[in-house]
Amino acid sequence: IPIIPTVMYTNGFDADQCLKDVKKQGWDKFFCKVGQFCFFGDGAIHGKTSDFETHRKKDLEDYAKKNKNSNIFLLQPFMLKENGHVFDEVRNFFIDGQWRYSVFTHGTDESDGGYYQEPEGPRKDACKALAERVYQEILKTSTFEGKKQTPLLNRIDIGVIPKKGHDSLHKTDNQYFLNEIEMICTTWLDRYSPISVADNVATAAFKHSLELLTKMLNGRRKVPDAAKARKVIKQLNDRLGPYQSIKLK
Repeated sequence: IPIIPTVMYTNGFDADQCLKDVKKQGWDKFFCKVGQFCFFGDGAIHGKTSDFETHRKKDLEDYAKKNKNSNIFLLQPFMLKENGHVFDEVRNFFIDGQWRYSVFTHGTDESDGGYYQEPEGPRKDACKALAERVYQEILKTSTFEGKKQTPLLNRIDIGVIPKKGHDSLHKTDNQYFLNEIEMICTTWLDRYSPISVADNVATAAFKHSLELLTKMLNGRRKVPDAAKARKVIKQLNDRLGPYQSIKLK
């Protein structure tokens, strides 16, 4: 699965080592973020390499001090389009194990013009195909009570850089890569979705809750009013399902 070129630190951040690695990679600009915040904007620093070698060197040292209690950091280059702007994204949404919709988000245009439902075409197909590959990796690690558990919702952001120019729509030679995997607490961008995201997530959340409670009961975890919980699970599953994933022991 293609990702942004990354140097990973697992034993803390050192400003001097960071600059050595950036220069070794030949990156004119770089972005560094704390691993635990990798799908949020917190714990990040970025800019031109030449600036950090001169008047911004103290910023890098201060960054190291501020995050001294963190161990994992991701160091990456700026991924830019031919016009110097940051790459775009196509954000793919999976609800209850199924790809449901995708939204284009411009790298620098934060107006309404920079967001729209991803139209049919080669870009949508390529991004969906890569997102589906990524999602299979998510399923390998998603568990609850030691059992496989399909996530309620995931957003998989695929970075897009056109080979030429700044517009990637309907192009067949774009560069694609995984940028982020986001969990339930993410922006749904539902105004650009062809489905009612709230209704679909609500239905999936109901099923998800039954699955989690079933796993808790089957796993012999202490559940208040366990006998009543079992009865209610059966009633609701019979009424609204039956869901194949609900199997009380």
